[in-house]
Amino acid sequence: VHLTATTDEFRTHLQASAKDGFDLIGIVGGDGSLHLAINSLSEMIFAQQARKLTLAVIPGGTGSDYSRNIYPHGIPKDWNLFFQQGQDRLVDVGLIDVLEPNPRKILFINALGLCLNAEVVKGKNSLPKFLPSRLRYLLPTLSQIVSFKPVPMVVTTEDEKISLKLLSGIISKGQFAGGGMKVGPHAVLSDGQFEMTLIERPPISRVASNLPKLYNGNLGEVPGIHQFKCAKLTITSQEAFEAEADGDLIGLIKTAHISVIPEAIMVRFLSFTH
Repeated sequence: VHLTATTDEFRTHLQASAKDGFDLIGIVGGDGSLHLAINSLSEMIFAQQARKLTLAVIPGGTGSDYSRNIYPHGIPKDWNLFFQQGQDRLVDVGLIDVLEPNPRKILFINALGLCLNAEVVKGKNSLPKFLPSRLRYLLPTLSQIVSFKPVPMVVTTEDEKISLKLLSGIISKGQFAGGGMKVGPHAVLSDGQFEMTLIERPPISRVASNLPKLYNGNLGEVPGIHQFKCAKLTITSQEAFEAEADGDLIGLIKTAHISVIPEAIMVRFLSFTH
């Protein structure tokens, strides 16, 4: 067991453990810790060498949304049994290749959020930590639905080009984001595709009535919401907008390519669900 106090220490220790040949590494934390882990292992992932390494995710963060896919029936009571008998499975990882501004490549394992989503992360981070996780995401979401100015952009996939004023975009590999919101109900961790959810501003009068759909997986039924599967896409906007990946802010974007890296790394599951 190694306790880390800083992100640099976490990154250094994880890379050293992988280099030393450890084939099972436990990560205690939330989606942000998992995000840091896969980006720390980016060289191995790009070289297709991370498939021999298994990550065991032990929930301990604010949202821990990726863990909801791993533990469908709740967190294990016996961690020794989980480490000994858990099932390992190759899962996909997402890649966002930002072309402008500030070219950079960032991996994500659960979800990439565009526009309003970044503001929600900022709002969540500013709220007291004693508030329930779901409330820390829901309160800024409701506030931003009213106040956020949608961003005109073009989303191009293998099959279509969509021009819209985007309030919120979620590119999902996991089914959950935002502290339990089921925004990617048809997302599969290892199918080589994203579930895309593109949201235009809804009439304010419909916000309250559609709120349960954020959590029950029926968001795609709401008018003004586009939901579909794709393996790669390009987003382009004349106006720079902010984004977040796995709950971590990743800066401004105007143009970016987003794609799936299939079966990039092994994750230990309590049971296979999807």
